[in-house]
Amino acid sequence: MTIPNLPEGMRLSLPPIHDMNMRIILSYTTSKFTEDKNDAGCMKRLAEIFLLGQIRPLSDKLKALTSVSLPQPDTTPEEINLLLERCAVIYNREVEEYDRCAREASRAEHALMALKQPAKSVSDSRSRNKTSVSNAEDNAERAMAYKSQQEKRVNDMRGLAGLLYQEARRFGDAVDIKHFFPRADNNIMPRAYLLPEIFTRRDEFLFIAAHDTCNAIRSLRLAAEDVIRKCTPPTDKYEISHGGIIKSQAYRYYYQADNDLLRAITSADDYAKYIAEFGWFMRKRREATKVSLQASLNTLMSEEQLNEWKGMTVPVPNDLPGFHKKYGNDCQNSEKENDK
Repeated sequence: MTIPNLPEGMRLSLPPIHDMNMRIILSYTTSKFTEDKNDAGCMKRLAEIFLLGQIRPLSDKLKALTSVSLPQPDTTPEEINLLLERCAVIYNREVEEYDRCAREASRAEHALMALKQPAKSVSDSRSRNKTSVSNAEDNAERAMAYKSQQEKRVNDMRGLAGLLYQEARRFGDAVDIKHFFPRADNNIMPRAYLLPEIFTRRDEFLFIAAHDTCNAIRSLRLAAEDVIRKCTPPTDKYEISHGGIIKSQAYRYYYQADNDLLRAITSADDYAKYIAEFGWFMRKRREATKVSLQASLNTLMSEEQLNEWKGMTVPVPNDLPGFHKKYGNDCQNSEKENDK
């Protein structure tokens, strides 16, 4: 068996076989958006940047407890500008589609209105029957429904760039906001507070990858929350009296970034349970030893003798720290008697 020659400062890392939380946290990798990627890749990266930015406070708390860091958005001004440019292209395409739907709806509505007008001739009356009117009504309703759906889609696409608000703000003037938002007040782009509902769809190719990314980051957030919950000392009196403090300390030690060997051997719950039981055993043993010593003293001497023994003082030289006042006073009194 050959041992690899690792560079200085590096060490072998073991996978967290027995802990699902760390497996989820360590296995997540961020993606990068480049100009050659399709629109689905843009949607995926938008969702990733927005959701990872939302859990940044959670990442800071986890790092303070365990020194483990969650994945960060890891963006650059160039990538933000590329994403904004692609968002503008997608939005303009959806606006064009909305205009087409609006024209179709208008034509269908006019065709229906023409059929409902009084007939001007016998031939015109014969050409109008219940079937043609019914078909015209169906076409008009269908066209209006498509128009309404596309109008909502346009509104959703208009807010895509707002998902990059936090990261764009971090880079300041390096992000060309005015180019993509010429009407933005004070060079501030619109902000999105929630991920649009369209990102949860799996029936459209544009959002399939984004949907999977949303699920992965949701699992990442739940794993981090579980680790933080376990590592935080309890406030409930019942949990405190049943080893809650010891367990939280054990969890914090288990989830330290450099404890990969421990995570490859046992699970977090088993380790914390063992440490808590061992600590409880040692505490009970100390209490039993204390009671046993007290009982032994009671059998050897009476309570009066024990109190007298506790009040005894041991004389020490004057030049040492902790010289007892009582002994010092006795020495002074004896010196005065000798002088007399």
